[in-house]
Amino acid sequence: MPTGHEVGTVTTVLGGILASFFMSFYTSKNNFKKFLKSCPILSLPIQTFLFLFALLHLRYSVHCQIHS
Repeated sequence: MPTGHEVGTVTTVLGGILASFFMSFYTSKNNFKKFLKSCPILSLPIQTFLFLFALLHLRYSVHCQIHS
């Protein structure tokens, strides 16, 4: 059973990888805008997911630091 600290580390690493992927994808804004225009139905869930993921990741990171 992984400890909270180990889970936090894995979450941080995965979060960093996901964030860097989305950031690199987002910085090529032309591609991102084309993608959103071609899939307007997906644009809101993706933005919502990114926002919630960032929020949860931030709260979990703070939580781990307090308890470690």
